[in-house]
Amino acid sequence: MSTIGKGSVAKLANLEQFATVLQSTDPVLVDFSAVYFLSKIAYSSWCGPCRVLSQVLDQLSPKNTKVHFLKVDVDQFPTLATQFNVPIIPVDSFMGAQSASAVQQFLDKNN
Repeated sequence: MSTIGKGSVAKLANLEQFATVLQSTDPVLVDFSAVYFLSKIAYSSWCGPCRVLSQVLDQLSPKNTKVHFLKVDVDQFPTLATQFNVPIIPVDSFMGAQSASAVQQFLDKNN
């Protein structure tokens, strides 16, 4: 049983990690965004709505420990973006930056 991305947002390290998380019976929320690392723990993004959504997911992940939260850098993993029909960013089930309450409603509905 994978604990990757439970209680916090995990940055996808490799495709094997992604496959492991998808094998879980628990829900998986994937944040497809554009990320570049400034240090080992801090990052920035050229996509403004991606930054907003990232902050919301960081806030909600500790409260939703049954859900895997994964951040996928579309520049690093373009094949996943193609596989999941992410032609441009920001695009997600929320259509860009959303409030914490809107994302929590989505999680409650789909969990």
